[in-house]
Amino acid sequence: AYEVGAFCYAIDKVALFTEIFRVLKPGGRFSYCDWCRLEYNPEDEHHVELLRKVKPLTGMVEMPFPREVEEAFVQSGFEIELSAEACAGGEQFSHVVRDTERSFW
Repeated sequence: AYEVGAFCYAIDKVALFTEIFRVLKPGGRFSYCDWCRLEYNPEDEHHVELLRKVKPLTGMVEMPFPREVEEAFVQSGFEIELSAEACAGGEQFSHVVRDTERSFW
């Protein structure tokens, strides 16, 4: 089973992942690809402003750090095989930032 870009709308990820773990066949795998904060510094006004602009654009209710998602998976019974940034060489991040800066006035 897999998920791409939909769970940023879920507040209680532990409950969500617990249910996914429950319904997976024994030995089944689950792939997760969603929004996470990468290199986010809450003291950096530019980062805070970008996050403020991106959240309403996507409609997401939260943007967790990768470790928060990993912890929710482990609490739900999953074993993490791989946790990594989905874009090659960080290119996707720079494109998102550039597009975000051009999308708002």
